[in-house]
Amino acid sequence: MVASDPQETRQEGAAAESSLPPRLRFRLRYEKCGDLRWIGHQDLVRCVERWFRRAALPLRMSQGFHPKPKMNFLIPLAVGIAGRDEVMEFELAAEATADEVRAALERTAPRGLRIKRLARVTEGTPKPTMRRMTFELAVPEARQAEVARRIDDLLDTHPYPIDRQDGRPEFDLHESCGRLELADGKLQFDILATRSRSVRPRELLTALGIDDLEAGGAVMCRTAMEVT
Repeated sequence: MVASDPQETRQEGAAAESSLPPRLRFRLRYEKCGDLRWIGHQDLVRCVERWFRRAALPLRMSQGFHPKPKMNFLIPLAVGIAGRDEVMEFELAAEATADEVRAALERTAPRGLRIKRLARVTEGTPKPTMRRMTFELAVPEARQAEVARRIDDLLDTHPYPIDRQDGRPEFDLHESCGRLELADGKLQFDILATRSRSVRPRELLTALGIDDLEAGGAVMCRTAMEVT
């Protein structure tokens, strides 16, 4: 067996890299609502892949034995929660302007997905990281006084332990829960990105005693995602 020449191997790798299409990276802000809120994240990924194929927009693929489309979804939504300002990034394998990409996607968008903003990302820009997510849920008028009282009690309880019964230590809800209020008949709250675990939206509903509202037809919505 003949040993490979390291220099030759490096040159082949560099040649392969140089033969790749230019990096055309875009950031998309979109709504996910209607029946699409009932599909899981992996089904959403497949839905978006089909969307790009219909739009004739070739996604750039990763290298290796199992290439995958270059797509990055920020903090997937739990099933049943709508998204009003979701974030994803993707890379294309063919040159196109942001206006051309948006027009192609809007013509072929599946029901329940609506583009809000789309822009080209400058080369070298770090991947987006989450800072804050905002959620809301309509509260029936008959229960608003009770919910307001429970919010006050929760805000006055320090720490407020969350135990997921997963073998890991419990953590304090307040470490990742920012704004929490009842305004205009809606529960509105922020979940902050932390270095440890963050409270889940439905854990907050349970803490407030309103985890039954979704079963009654109320729709929780992630209304904003603040990224850096």
